[in-house]
Amino acid sequence: MDGPQREKFLEELELHFNSLYSYARWMTNGNEEAEDLVHDTVSRAIANWNQFELRTSMKAWLFTILKRVYLNRIRRAKIEVHSGRYPEKDDLLPSQDGETSPRRLPASLIRRDIEAAMSALSETQQSLIIMADMEGLTLQEIAEVEEIPVGTVKSRLWRARSDLRLKLLDYKESPE
Repeated sequence: MDGPQREKFLEELELHFNSLYSYARWMTNGNEEAEDLVHDTVSRAIANWNQFELRTSMKAWLFTILKRVYLNRIRRAKIEVHSGRYPEKDDLLPSQDGETSPRRLPASLIRRDIEAAMSALSETQQSLIIMADMEGLTLQEIAEVEEIPVGTVKSRLWRARSDLRLKLLDYKESPE
């Protein structure tokens, strides 16, 4: 790749910083470790920018690098293992104070229940739901990150969503 291609690469790379940080923060449950993971991921991506193939998904490629950096750190026991919590964000759900329907509970209560349900899932299930439903990766991109066939991603994601749905049955809308 020449200069203009490298500049295009860097511009696209920058578009994925927030997603990388969210995923890293979920894996580590800590800002400092997440920042270090993202920094190492971006550094490796830039150092190996010429290995990126334009026909592949940049986001999937970056998530793959992030996952490998994270696993290498765990192997070296440099960061705390994931605790099962997704980072808190006040703007995830609008607060609807004063209303009692499960769909109209304050965002903090709904977030708490979702986090509890997510933490009851396996790390693999949590990871699949985060990548598919929160980060918007396609099944093919998730398959690349996880290094498994697309069919396996489909079945594991279906199972993860089913398990999560069962844990959140109280939120199923009932007839009034």
